[in-house]
Amino acid sequence: MFGNHPITRNRAVPLTTVLALLMSGCTNLGQTPLLPRLQSAAVVTVKQKSVWVPLLSAAVVVLADADDGISDWAVDHTPLFGSPPAADDASDVLVESLMVSALVSSLLAEPDQGNRFKPILVNGLSLVANQKVTKGIKQLAKRKRPTRLSDQSFPSLHSSRAFAAAEITSRNLALIPLRERTRLFLDAGIYTLASTAAWARVEGRAHYPSDVLAGAALGGFIVGVFNEVFLSRNPSAMVSFHPIPHGAAVSLHWQPQP
Repeated sequence: MFGNHPITRNRAVPLTTVLALLMSGCTNLGQTPLLPRLQSAAVVTVKQKSVWVPLLSAAVVVLADADDGISDWAVDHTPLFGSPPAADDASDVLVESLMVSALVSSLLAEPDQGNRFKPILVNGLSLVANQKVTKGIKQLAKRKRPTRLSDQSFPSLHSSRAFAAAEITSRNLALIPLRERTRLFLDAGIYTLASTAAWARVEGRAHYPSDVLAGAALGGFIVGVFNEVFLSRNPSAMVSFHPIPHGAAVSLHWQPQP
């Protein structure tokens, strides 16, 4: 069993929902279908350690029926934060700190083909998409939280946001002139903060371990897909920002391949 529902009901929810929402309203731009490009980007992204490691770990936890045991131990011992309320507060601070790191690193990263705002725009859109997709999956899964006070446990939004921001920061670090040792140190630190934010949700009794692991995989996946589609060396789509009277417009341009 997975929470109050059979495992089979929830296994295929994250990936299919992500792809469905990404494709909605834009299945064909120009004369080249978008679906094959998204599928290609998804395949590349799933191979990232930041995606397959937490996703596989979530599957192991569920199959071993270890969610309740780990959750109860974390709440009883609170090894990192001392109490569930402290864990809740810490998770909020850590997630917001990671969001700041994503923004700052985007400003410091090497511009994409001289366009300073393109990476910021793409990464900003990926964070919005991640938020919407995660909430959409919550509505589909309707898994009870450990407290039994709501059915919004799977996946963890805090974890999804934390790892999405960590993925953005990590990709930006690769574009900032740094010593390799410094970059690796910062990269490890960023993912440690994201992991701590995710664990805080378990200690705070807001989520089961599989919830935060699935959220971590989802956040990294969505950011990775956006980067593969819009910011890879040979992007299959272009996104641009245009100021207009009383606001701004974002345009998506598909590039048919010869």
